[in-house]
Amino acid sequence: QQLEIDFERASRQLRSSDHPDQNDASHQMLKQCKALNAGVVRRLQVCAASDVAELRAQAERAVNSALRLQAHIERERPAAAPSTHLIIAQHHLGVMMAEHSGPAAALPWARLAQSNSRHVFGDMHPKTIRLVKALGDLEAANGNLSSAEILLREATESYIAVYGEQHEEWLSASFAFGDVLARRGKLVQAEPVLRRTHRVALAMHGRSAPQAIAAAANLASLLLEVGEAPGSDGDALVEAKELFATLVRSCTSVHGPPHRSETTRHMCVLQEHCKALLLR
Repeated sequence: QQLEIDFERASRQLRSSDHPDQNDASHQMLKQCKALNAGVVRRLQVCAASDVAELRAQAERAVNSALRLQAHIERERPAAAPSTHLIIAQHHLGVMMAEHSGPAAALPWARLAQSNSRHVFGDMHPKTIRLVKALGDLEAANGNLSSAEILLREATESYIAVYGEQHEEWLSASFAFGDVLARRGKLVQAEPVLRRTHRVALAMHGRSAPQAIAAAANLASLLLEVGEAPGSDGDALVEAKELFATLVRSCTSVHGPPHRSETTRHMCVLQEHCKALLLR
């Protein structure tokens, strides 16, 4: 109900105002929609089965209200250049659609937001780089790995140019880029990317941090795949085995021993798999 009240108030402001900040209302409205929808999604994970239908209906109303407001903005201001608020609102709407209907529903909004951001801010603006990276993640989630590779490569290179590699956003982009390369079977190209990601994660966070564990697991899994390939000399398997042994120790300290932690147990299984391959 509050969502509908806020929507109507934002619509009236948009119709009656020519102020430069006329999109503030739409920006705030879509932020509220996003927050409500995220809250509904979180509650869906823990609620009783009898409550699911009502919670899904709430999420549906949030998305529909956001879509109505977006259509209203485009109808009322068709010739206006995209504002910062409108670009962010489009991104928020994409996030909502991803949470509510899956990544495929979010793609049109994510593409529109990053295209508008390029037009308004330029390719190297931090807002644009974040939207490029977010779009790359969505493309990867939809299985569009070729497009994801291009976008995530751009985001990684742009973050290096703007921030350098010792930055959390570069680390996230590099991790995603290496993962997409590996998923595409480009193991030779993926290896230096994942090695660099692992090195930077260790330097920034330490061996037992979640970022370092995830980067090490990605690199070790890649080396295992390289080592299993015909013609491998075994060096990759030796390194993978050592990495998995380190991961077992790190995961044990963070998540608990194998009999209590699925993550630790999984690393132990992969370590033993490497040992078996080396003994063949």
